[in-house]
Amino acid sequence: MTQLTDLTITQALEKLRAKQITSVELTRAYLDQIEKLDPTIKAYLTVTVDGAMQQAEAADKARAAGEDKPLLGIPLG
Repeated sequence: MTQLTDLTITQALEKLRAKQITSVELTRAYLDQIEKLDPTIKAYLTVTVDGAMQQAEAADKARAAGEDKPLLGIPLG
């Protein structure tokens, strides 16, 4: 099975729209990867986990309400 962090944006959007994944799941996968790799690569000065998860939850609610913006639910860092 493909890891969520290996999906292209297009693939992730397709899965979000098909309700195969949620933004919360996708965001959590990226946060887990950042937690694992960033101590070595030091790409982030600050990671706002709570803010990212709140935005993911809001995106899931918006999608459930019928919204479908171009990058709705895609975590960007």
